[in-house]
Amino acid sequence: MTHDVAKIFLANDIAEAIFPDNSLIRLAIDDSQFIYGKKVQLPQSGALPTVTKNQTTYPLTVAKRVDTLIEYDIDEYSTNLTPISWTEKMVAPYDKGGSVTRDHIGILQTAVCEGVIHNWSPIATGNIVRTTGDARAASAPSATGNRKKATRQDIINLRLKMDKDNIPTEGRNLALGAEMFHDLLSDTNLLNLFLMGEALQATARLQMVLGFNIIQRSVVSRYTAALTRKDYNVAGATTDHSGALAWHPNFVRVAINGVKPFMNPDQAAYQADLFSALALAGSAKRYSNGLGCYALVEDTAA
Repeated sequence: MTHDVAKIFLANDIAEAIFPDNSLIRLAIDDSQFIYGKKVQLPQSGALPTVTKNQTTYPLTVAKRVDTLIEYDIDEYSTNLTPISWTEKMVAPYDKGGSVTRDHIGILQTAVCEGVIHNWSPIATGNIVRTTGDARAASAPSATGNRKKATRQDIINLRLKMDKDNIPTEGRNLALGAEMFHDLLSDTNLLNLFLMGEALQATARLQMVLGFNIIQRSVVSRYTAALTRKDYNVAGATTDHSGALAWHPNFVRVAINGVKPFMNPDQAAYQADLFSALALAGSAKRYSNGLGCYALVEDTAA
């Protein structure tokens, strides 16, 4: 009795990987055309002149403006090799090569966005507002214990800092992590705005809530208990705190040299096609004192 070779029947599509909203990197001054080597260099104006009312002293006091040069690095982001064997290509009824390429591009775009968020997040504690709401579970990866919820008053406090710093009111943005976003939904006044459609859009982006365009992202930033910002590739700690990022596009810079996918077909040593990808990107605050960038960071709750 003869038997056919066993076959596994697969659908002709695949559940693709899901990535967070990385659109916020477009809300900045684009320096991509100014990339020189692996740095971007930017001039920054010096001190403002002094104004005297009803001047009586002549000759006038001379005060030269000394401009400075600030620069930021262009980082290289790269993925590891992903092989697709000859057998996989023969068996898979879907375009696995296309799916793998989209994975590499998507994960690179996410890594670049995480680097941008880290570089834009404030260092100075004067640009950080703490949450003041009721206690809920900590939201940062690996964090334990309770943290205070974000409230409408916290958003108002962020706005107040920007108002005092003369940040333009038009174009302010606020990126909120999932937990902080849902904290705000517990505010009846804000929830009514969302339900009326004045703020909530299908893209998970909100329009003009307390003067901010709000972008909801699964995770935005992390801070230590001492309010030191943490890079995404640093392991989480039980004492970490989630943060939100508020900024104005005129006060942040970004330079991206695109995502380059690589594919080497029919590699004998692997009996497979090989896929990887690379991106060059950098970002910075426009001003060395961090003007225009602010954070809302969870505070510890009992």
